[in-house]
Formats: sequence, structure tokens, C-alpha cells
Amino acid sequence: MTIRIIMIVLMISMSMACHKPLMHAKAATDVYDVEQRYETGPNTIYYAVRWALETNDYSVAEEDLRAGLIRTAWLPTTADSHYVPIFGRKDYGVTNSYYQLKIKVLPEGTHTRVLVTSHAKTVVSTLKSSGIEEGKILASMAHYLRSKEPNITNLGIEK
Repeated sequence: MTIRIIMIVLMISMSMACHKPLMHAKAATDVYDVEQRYETGPNTIYYAVRWALETNDYSVAEEDLRAGLIRTAWLPTTADSHYVPIFGRKDYGVTNSYYQLKIKVLPEGTHTRVLVTSHAKTVVSTLKSSGIEEGKILASMAHYLRSKEPNITNLGIEK
């Protein structure tokens, strides 16, 4: 009789436990900025950021131009966007995590500094950004800002 009662209690507790999540994703705290300086003002940079995000299929979730901040919508991590460091090497793959890019525009006189950061929500505590997605945005911005007609001389390309 006691064994039956114990079995029934165990079965009820196990069936109730199946309906509750065991883990919740947390925001990764170990993030770094990928930085680039451009020889133009912040207004032109904002156009370049918007173009770069659109070109790379990102949608804007939040935009605060006074603070110089643009955030993308959350996207699933790709096979090369993030990795987990295991035994001294980078282990790429699908981690069932999501990431958001944060772009910060900082005017500095005649130059503008742009910081791109990947924030991830994950159940894997050591997930890190590979820097690939951040680099794509900065490379697309450089393409947008490049002169439409290059002036090539025997000394190289003039800006």
C-alpha cells in the first residue's frame, strides 16, 4: 500500500514538473564592441547605418537618434555568428539562441566613431559573438560611404 502511494505521488509530481520550464534564457554579459571611425558627420552615418541594416536584412526595433543608438530586432543566431569556447577552441553551431545588434554613433569633431555590439539571449552561459555580423554592418557602411566615382592616380586613390 505504501509503495502504491509513493508511486502515485511520484507520478503526479513528475507530470506537473513537465509543464514548467527548467531554464530561462539570460542576456550574455561578456560582450565587446567592434569599432570603426569614418571621416564624415553623424547625419551621413545614420543614413549609412540604415542602408547597411536593410542590405543585411535587419529590421530596426528601436532608434534614438539623440542618444546615437539604434537596436535591431532579435534574430536567431546563425552557424557562424556566435560560438561557445570549449577546451581552448571555438565551437560553432546552432545554439537555439537569439541576438540583437546595438549600433552606437559617437560624433568626434570631423570624424564619427561607430560601435557595433551583438547582445545575445541564451541558455548557454559562455556564448560569444564571432564578430562576423558586426563586421558585415561596418563593411556595408564603408561601401555606402565610398565615393561613387573613384579618382585613381599614379599615387593611388584620392578621397
